[in-house]
Amino acid sequence: WYQRRVHGGNNGLEGISAAVSANTEGKNLVACLRVITRDNAGSVRNKYVFSLFRGTGMKFLIKANFGSRISDFEDIFPQDIKVDADSTDVEAEMDKEKLAKSFLSSGGAHKPDSYDFGDGEPVETNRSGV
Repeated sequence: WYQRRVHGGNNGLEGISAAVSANTEGKNLVACLRVITRDNAGSVRNKYVFSLFRGTGMKFLIKANFGSRISDFEDIFPQDIKVDADSTDVEAEMDKEKLAKSFLSSGGAHKPDSYDFGDGEPVETNRSGV
């Protein structure tokens, strides 16, 4: 199987969405996004979104081979939540509010008050109770 980096950077969710939208034809894409969480007590933690996007116009064998490699990617990339979607759905699947809700429902006793997706406008949840 073939791999190639199509984008890297510090522009967070916006950068991933743009890279996926610009590289969908004939490609499967894997992304990992670091999200910084904060609470009112001063705690700062990293959470990760692991994303798989299936491109358009691909041959069946390429799609099938990608499916058999997903566990390899899961071993490499850290993840707190996983997004698995068609590349045409990137805007809907990589929505900040939706991802914040997924993080909150993914468990753990420590609930942050904000999620920073790298665009300078964190999603406020005020869930820590602090």
